[in-house]
Amino acid sequence: MTQTQTYTLDSFIADVRTAFASTPDPVARAEAVRGHLRQLLAVPGWLEERLQLPAEGGFGRHDLYVDAEYGHPAPGFLVMCSVQRPGHSGTPPHDHGASWVVYGVYKGAIEQRKYRWGYPRLDRRMDV
Repeated sequence: MTQTQTYTLDSFIADVRTAFASTPDPVARAEAVRGHLRQLLAVPGWLEERLQLPAEGGFGRHDLYVDAEYGHPAPGFLVMCSVQRPGHSGTPPHDHGASWVVYGVYKGAIEQRKYRWGYPRLDRRMDV
């Protein structure tokens, strides 16, 4: 019987490190990471095994891996997951600065909105 190799978090991390090390184009890097994340999220059971959450609870942020060597625009990337309560509305709008994020949903669904910065109009009228 042939054994099938399962894609693991460690495989994903190695692939992300390779993408950062070998792909100079930031858009191509993001696409590579997206493809690898899609592959990882298709594997059942890996996240529960990694987190070992209690039957009820365990909500919040869980850092799975921190890398100090590879990343963009500067060294460093983080693999994390957020376990949200059913019906939770998510996090408030926030800015990731110069970094970028690849999101994936392991179980359930997520709704995201895009926001743009709005600046008040400056009234340049001067009283003389």
